[in-house]
Amino acid sequence: MKFLAYTVYLLLLFSVSIAVRNTAGKITQNESAKKTLGNCKTETGATMADIESLKEKKIPKTKTGRCFMECLFSKAKIMDNGRFNKKGMVVAFTPALKGDLTKMGKLRELSEVCEKEIGLNKLENCEGGKKIVECVAKHGKSYGMSFSTTK
Repeated sequence: MKFLAYTVYLLLLFSVSIAVRNTAGKITQNESAKKTLGNCKTETGATMADIESLKEKKIPKTKTGRCFMECLFSKAKIMDNGRFNKKGMVVAFTPALKGDLTKMGKLRELSEVCEKEIGLNKLENCEGGKKIVECVAKHGKSYGMSFSTTK
């Protein structure tokens, strides 16, 4: 369960980071991250309790919290129109792999496993983000995607 919590936390950090990188203009990264978070909060109606559950490294239990998480994944292109985007997942995680081609290959394999597990259909009720986190947590170690909390 501890691994799942770290996976939730890291997927969200990567999502916000990628969403920030995709924002054009003169806005600083911190301001862009705040803007992305604020936009997703507004779009989904997420409450502070929803956001706190993510800060506590938990998958939100409420629909608004799950929709908030899904919004962040969509901004990072890990999801596209309610569907898992394996290519987007690879792009989102690649910077963290620091050019390690072996890990990049494993990441591609993991994204394919998750695509098979999650499917190609649009996921309703904001269940997509939850399914992505669960898949990465379930299969990540098998593909060398071990997450740590060191800064």
